[in-house]
Amino acid sequence: MRLTVSRAILLGLLQKVIGVVESKQTLAILSNVLFRCGGGRLSLTATDLEMELIAEVDFSACLDNLTFTVPARTLLDMCQSLAEDSTVDLLLEGEKLRISSGKARFNLTTLPAENFPGFDTQPIDDCFAISGPKLRRVLEKTKFAMALQDVRFYLNGLLLEVEQDVLRAVTSDGHRLAYSEQKLDIPVSTQYQVIIPRKGVAELYRLLGGWEDNVEISLGSNNLRALIGDTLFSVKLLDSKYPDYRRVIPSDLGLTFFINKLTLKHALSRVIVVCPEKFRAVRFDCQADALTLSASGPDHEDASDVVDAHIGKDFQTAYNGSYVLDALNHCDSDMIKFCVSDSSTACVIESDDDSNCRFVVMPLRL
Repeated sequence: MRLTVSRAILLGLLQKVIGVVESKQTLAILSNVLFRCGGGRLSLTATDLEMELIAEVDFSACLDNLTFTVPARTLLDMCQSLAEDSTVDLLLEGEKLRISSGKARFNLTTLPAENFPGFDTQPIDDCFAISGPKLRRVLEKTKFAMALQDVRFYLNGLLLEVEQDVLRAVTSDGHRLAYSEQKLDIPVSTQYQVIIPRKGVAELYRLLGGWEDNVEISLGSNNLRALIGDTLFSVKLLDSKYPDYRRVIPSDLGLTFFINKLTLKHALSRVIVVCPEKFRAVRFDCQADALTLSASGPDHEDASDVVDAHIGKDFQTAYNGSYVLDALNHCDSDMIKFCVSDSSTACVIESDDDSNCRFVVMPLRL
């Protein structure tokens, strides 16, 4: 059976699904992408058993049913090597897919479509819609604080909470916490909390790049699905309960002061140069009208810098400088609000004009 498709369409579909195809797989067929052609639609499906991506497009030439699987990354590299305005002829002969474009010829080995694993999902419990930019924003503001291979495996993901007309995203690695929320246009009737694994967060964030319309989110007991235009993303959720993040965010913030974000960033970047890479402890000496940052290294190096700030109270504390920098990098305004109670409690950092995003950094012992 033969199929002729433009390079642009084939490449676009491949680029949407390639993110879930690992370069090394225990099952050979997981390195393949499943082609489905029929009923005027062309679809490509890829999976790693934990995630599944289906990208579809209207294609009038797809009248006869045709299904096969072919190595995804090889086909992607082949398409990228062709001329931009070229067409691609696909001819399936037995176990071989013969591909031609212009004078170029390729022969790829296929695997039976019936051996391609299906994605195991439970029935959908509820669904809601949110604009793509809003969803991407809550992911962008929080995904950096996820843990990496922590034994508390629920920290290796992102908590997505839906309550009435609010969508919240929370991440933590046990030393810091990132929180972001956005309003939903239509409230939901039931409160949900799900944990999306780290790789699923990264893939969903990638798919949302440049998407301005609504995204339809469907929640099941063990899976989340996101319909982004003609692309359906499914991911298995982490089977665990996320800790109560509200207990981590300090409620009694006795001291709040405002400080220029760039000034603080540059000062922090200078003093952490002498810190060990794995433990970048920075001392914060707060005076009435200045903030002194200081750090020391293992070989008796030290550095300090002073930032102008109207604090109004003298006290000392310490934080991981890299964690504070990460928080500052995700604040959008020029001025940031720095909230702290005392040297033994966490600080809360947020933009002075946006309370929808908050970043909590735990203190270090002086």
